[in-house]
Amino acid sequence: MGSSGRRTVGAGGLAALATAAALSGCGGGAKTTTDVVTGASGQTGVAVASHASVGPVVATVQQAPITKASFEHWTSVTAAIGHAKSRAAVKNQVLGFLITSQWVIGEAAHLGITVSEAEVRQRLHQATAKQYPTAARLKRYLASIGETEADLLTRIKAELLESKIAQHVTAGKTATTEPHLLLSDFQRSFEARWRARTSCQPGYVMEDCREYKGPLRSATASSSSSSRSTSPSSSSSFSSGKSSTNAGVNSSGELPAIPGQMALSSPAFERNGEIPAQYTCDGTNISPPVQWQHLPAHTKELVLFVIDDSSDGSEGGIRWVVAGINPSLSGISAGQLPAGTVVGQNGSGKATYGGICPAKGKSAAVEFVLWALSKQIPLNNGFIPAIAEHDYSHSELASATTYATYTRP
Repeated sequence: MGSSGRRTVGAGGLAALATAAALSGCGGGAKTTTDVVTGASGQTGVAVASHASVGPVVATVQQAPITKASFEHWTSVTAAIGHAKSRAAVKNQVLGFLITSQWVIGEAAHLGITVSEAEVRQRLHQATAKQYPTAARLKRYLASIGETEADLLTRIKAELLESKIAQHVTAGKTATTEPHLLLSDFQRSFEARWRARTSCQPGYVMEDCREYKGPLRSATASSSSSSRSTSPSSSSSFSSGKSSTNAGVNSSGELPAIPGQMALSSPAFERNGEIPAQYTCDGTNISPPVQWQHLPAHTKELVLFVIDDSSDGSEGGIRWVVAGINPSLSGISAGQLPAGTVVGQNGSGKATYGGICPAKGKSAAVEFVLWALSKQIPLNNGFIPAIAEHDYSHSELASATTYATYTRP
């Protein structure tokens, strides 16, 4: 969450949960432990107590330091992918990654939400078993990018905590209020509270720091260069409360995702990048191409949502929902519908691609969500997504998400 850790939440709470980041100190350096602490304001957070000196600190989230050693470790991991952009962009990516992970851990501690080591280990096995069937193979892969199993486990722990936070926010309230509205409201409050508790040292100030004096974009618009082009681990969003599998796309210099996870991307734009005008109301208004990888075994059907999380009224909400996608496909071409698919109603009540069309001078934060289902759901053209959601949400094997923005002249 946060500007550099922000993710928008789609209709029905459909946003896939990105893997959150490691705590300061992981991956090397002094051994650390985490303890719940209560500050003077009565707010609960997480402090990192080191068995040795933590050394130089680049930022502090409440009482939890983010060490320079941790920052440099994750900078090295990012560079190992080989697609990093400028040094400044990487710095913001990594710092956002570390800050927003502390936000998630602190929020979970405040709410009394925990996950067990067994849950974390099980999630790791689910995410990596197919591509890395032995511990040795996974270890070799991680070593090749400078990451450790401890890093990976901490990222998974934060992912699970974030999912449980989403469940907590929407528990018992979804019958009268749409989950994505509850989550969006909570996300804005979350970002404001934790930004106020985040202090960054000179040279490391970015949009998630309270020292930042530049313009803040809205909580549902695209974030600074650090966030919306960061890894799935640096960006956070509260999902529908499930442990979704968003692997992200490394082509934009992101931190590495958990290996082998289901991933969604578009050849038309980078993850968290700008959607070309041809896919909006300022161009030919055709649907953008998307592609996916690593579908779960036994997937019977795919459902794709395109959601504008930042516009009001008919300009926002669901812009496109396509069900009945054959899992033998690897993507959808621009302006095309695969054979056998059905299209549900968009935010304007039409069974078509509605196109991205924010008000003039405004920005849209657009979320692409792909669900892999364990069974085929009988739907007709023009189906109402909110009604159909009960059926396909109970058949979900995994989901993946990618993001984009569009600023209308």
